[in-house]
Amino acid sequence: MLNNRGQAFSVFELMIAAIVAVAILFVLLPILGGITTGGVGGPRDAIGNTLASVSSGGSFTSQEFTITKNTPITSSQFTKEGFDSRSIIMAVDNELDAQTGLSSFVFSSAVAVNDPLSYTAVTYTGNQSISLKAKVICEATGNSADVTFDLISETINIGDVTNPSEHCGTTEFSPCCLVILERK
Repeated sequence: MLNNRGQAFSVFELMIAAIVAVAILFVLLPILGGITTGGVGGPRDAIGNTLASVSSGGSFTSQEFTITKNTPITSSQFTKEGFDSRSIIMAVDNELDAQTGLSSFVFSSAVAVNDPLSYTAVTYTGNQSISLKAKVICEATGNSADVTFDLISETINIGDVTNPSEHCGTTEFSPCCLVILERK
């Protein structure tokens, strides 16, 4: 009879130890997760989520993400969120350009309103990974995006695209969005 009580006590101790271990795991998991993930995944996820949140217009800044050498971010990567590649213009904040070196971001584009393969892209060519955020500004049309661009054109670089309506069309693609990479 004495043996049974001892065995029951051991099982009870084991159960208490398991509950304590699970409780400690729940406390440590968010801390360790925050250290290892560094944001929502990558540029595509962070920018895509932000684009989806401002698709009806407005501006919002993405969560932090890390970009590595030779990583391109193209407007055509965001069709999953319901955007046409012609409705997104990739840009870089001039302050970020100055901090990383002017040659660290290479622009490429195929811009034609009537060409379904039109896109804009920014490729990071720096040697070290950097943490960035993206400010996303969406306007109803290319015409209204031109007005916004005129207000902020001194602070950003959009490569070969001279005005958003050149890429989005005046009213063809809605919304017309600027995705501006900036320091975290």
